[in-house]
Amino acid sequence: MATSEDRFRVIDFYLTFFGSFQRAKLMQHSEISVATASRDISAFKKVNPDEIKYLSKKKIYCATDSFCTQYSHDPVTALKYLAAANEVVMDAQYAGDVIQADKLDSGIVSNITRSIYNNTILKVDYYSARSGKGTREWSPHSVFHCNNSWYCRAFDRKRNEFRTFRLSRVLSTSELNECSSLLEREPNDVEWNEKITITLGPHKKHPYPGAVRLDNALPPNGVKNIHISAALAGFELTRLRVDASLGGRLDPHQFPLQVLNIEEVKDVSSIRMAPGFGMN
Repeated sequence: MATSEDRFRVIDFYLTFFGSFQRAKLMQHSEISVATASRDISAFKKVNPDEIKYLSKKKIYCATDSFCTQYSHDPVTALKYLAAANEVVMDAQYAGDVIQADKLDSGIVSNITRSIYNNTILKVDYYSARSGKGTREWSPHSVFHCNNSWYCRAFDRKRNEFRTFRLSRVLSTSELNECSSLLEREPNDVEWNEKITITLGPHKKHPYPGAVRLDNALPPNGVKNIHISAALAGFELTRLRVDASLGGRLDPHQFPLQVLNIEEVKDVSSIRMAPGFGMN
């Protein structure tokens, strides 16, 4: 059974990564009664009187500007929480036992998760694989995990568009005292919300397509349609090792599946990162 110290850690977790919480959230998380949750919150406030305040109109407890986390938390736990809420966790499980996953800084992650939760703007120092180091302003709205890495979807004011960023490349973050505009939020991210259909089948050069069909639970005709966010399509094709070249140019043993409707989806921006894209 969780102790009051365990529940203090939960309170600290919510304040660190989301900036606020409701009593009901503590009750649900710790499976405790209203009375127990109220006692724990009061005890936490007594120990940390200058770091938490209650907003009666919103009925939430918020971290003050002087809040400082008291515990060591795993930042991936917060990312999993957000990703699960958005239903965009793409990997069947979180890898890391065989290949070392990206090492993430708790302070950076907490700034990003609070920004997502509260619709605020972040100043970000980012190391792009294409343009090198630079400073940007983000309005992040979602995170997801794919191929052993964590990513953030955000409106990038530098490019004036929604883009996807790898969290391991974030060098530092600082919170700006500014709320994002409605145009910079998730409902206006067209690619994120647009669902496209990708038709998959055994690679046309694979000598044993029946084995590929069995390995990937394809229907008897060997053709399967997947419906996915346009922003995530390239990540999913990479995860599944799908040949996205126009003529099936990749090794069918390394890439046993093939995109059968590549002409229909070739203009989707995330498809450009898929294996073999652009090869004729």
